[in-house]
Amino acid sequence: MTIQKRAGFTLVELLVVIAIIGVLVALLLPAVQQARESARTAECKNKLKQLGLATANYELTSRHIPGYGKYTMVAPPGTGLPDPHTMTCNPGYSWVVTLLPYLEEAPLYDSFHLNKSWQDPTNESVGLTNLDLAVCPSNPDLREGDLNYVINVGAGSYRVLREYDTNEGAASDPTEMQMHTHNRLLFDWDGDGEMMTRKDMAITRSTGVSWVQLTDRNFSFRLKEVTDGTSHTMLFTENLNTGFAVSTREVASNNWSNPSVLMCGFAYPVDEELVAAENYADPPTSDGYSGLPNADVPGLTGVLPFPSSAHGQFVNATMLDGSVRTISNTVNRRVYKALMSPRGTHQKIAGMQVESPADRLVD
Repeated sequence: MTIQKRAGFTLVELLVVIAIIGVLVALLLPAVQQARESARTAECKNKLKQLGLATANYELTSRHIPGYGKYTMVAPPGTGLPDPHTMTCNPGYSWVVTLLPYLEEAPLYDSFHLNKSWQDPTNESVGLTNLDLAVCPSNPDLREGDLNYVINVGAGSYRVLREYDTNEGAASDPTEMQMHTHNRLLFDWDGDGEMMTRKDMAITRSTGVSWVQLTDRNFSFRLKEVTDGTSHTMLFTENLNTGFAVSTREVASNNWSNPSVLMCGFAYPVDEELVAAENYADPPTSDGYSGLPNADVPGLTGVLPFPSSAHGQFVNATMLDGSVRTISNTVNRRVYKALMSPRGTHQKIAGMQVESPADRLVD
């Protein structure tokens, strides 16, 4: 009598096959995830590239880098063309709105009422529109109207910025508005024994590239004013904590049209409680965020307006020439300061000459 064997796996064989499949999945999954993150990083760089190109086109037309925020000046009665410090300003809108026509978003720009505040109900729905170019695909917590890319506004005091952001009347204070609180940084940058001289104020201004725009008076840099090379000066970086996360007013409509420096810009900290050295000092490295510091600080509320990303150990940045660079979170602080400054090779800060462009390559 012939006995036929039943086709199939034994229990041991089945367990072995399952174990092999599990090992293969364990080996392949990190590679798949890495490939996906590489694709998201490439997409992020592409968006930063487009923002850089849009800024270049805007600069060709206006002869200025976009102001981080644009406001309408209200002159006191009986005055002609007053000094910016003697007038008030109507709440305006951010650099994102300014660049919309250069980002192939003309319909969105046309629907935004430029003569009204970003908080006006007629503009609220526009600002809460999900703008693809405004967000990094690696951000794990994207929200309606979010913004993950910020513009270079130079050195700043965290406490003053927070004070400004919590002040309901800050939008009409021209003293703070003109130089986004920089004129309140009492530092002797040039080491001559006097604080906030004309030279100190000039150095303060040259720590960043984007300043306020009051009506048609743009205080931002022109490309021809950049003396240490457009390929070595940062224009945009990533920031996970803009948008809803930073508002102390907890306004539900916070979005990419908000012109607050905390919302649309990145700064270099100078607060004593945040740094160890003296003027224009070294910011701390924060846990939980990659790139340059941006995290909650003990004793202080909110997040700091410094670069951060979800990519790992680096942030992506757009330079003034439109190129996109990868900046390690271990970048030397003097290198980072020089990269922020459009005049880094011509400044002597805290008795220390900033490196030349050749010393500042980070990618």
